Amino acid sequence: LDGSGMQMPSWEGQFYIDEQHYIRVSGLRVINTSAIGILADGGNHLIFDHNTTHNTYSSGIGAWNGYDVLVEYNEIVLACNDGEQEDITILGIDTFEVRFNQVHDGGPGTRGGEGIDVKDGSANGSVHHNLVYNLQRLGIYVDAWDRHTHNIHVYANVVHDMNAFGYAVSSEMGGLLEDVYIYNNLAYHNADCGLGIAAAAHKQGLGFVPLAQERYHLVCLKSALSEPGIQALLQLLKTPEWQQEVAHIEGYTPVQSGEVLSMRKVLPWWNFAARKAR
Repeated sequence: LDGSGMQMPSWEGQFYIDEQHYIRVSGLRVINTSAIGILADGGNHLIFDHNTTHNTYSSGIGAWNGYDVLVEYNEIVLACNDGEQEDITILGIDTFEVRFNQVHDGGPGTRGGEGIDVKDGSANGSVHHNLVYNLQRLGIYVDAWDRHTHNIHVYANVVHDMNAFGYAVSSEMGGLLEDVYIYNNLAYHNADCGLGIAAAAHKQGLGFVPLAQERYHLVCLKSALSEPGIQALLQLLKTPEWQQEVAHIEGYTPVQSGEVLSMRKVLPWWNFAARKAR
């Protein structure tokens, strides 16, 4: 679908599904539209897969106000080319999955253009294994706006070369945002900020705001404690010289260095049961 020369409202779709259900959109290419590339509003049980959008004024793909939506294996290029919304927008969707999409080389970011946005009352879904890069705004965003937005998992994504944050959560208009889990993602070469340690930040001349303290442990099986290599390591960790070296690294403090600790004591949730020989 080539929308060249067609004037459409920016809130409509060049390919538009209006309150229709049980539809799969697959293998479609939408280019040069003054609206959203592919939009579903009010539909349930929808699949968008293996589509390509290029040069859309607003979103490449948008799913609004529905139930059970899958968005997978799509490529979104030059979306939000001076328009609003986000490159992939999930708005008010209950039960969704956004996975294995590529979103890249977006518009100028004047009024919109985040990579993937789950927002405005969306719930019970996941965003995973997506690749987002070369955008003017942030990569993956969860925003409650003014509605209860909850139970969302964001994991195994890669976001890089953004002119903003890699990942962000927000409630721009005060809606309740809860049970949002962001884990096992990768972000690099992004302009604004990321999570890191004090020593690495100061080495690069960057500011650092402490958020939490963590303990680090070296782990081995109990049966390996008597091995010569482990014994030599334990002795080294107990030496004043090694502990002073660690203490000189900003953000680090040697605590119980060289002591043998039980995993069940350090991590009460730990539950490792060795497999019994038959």
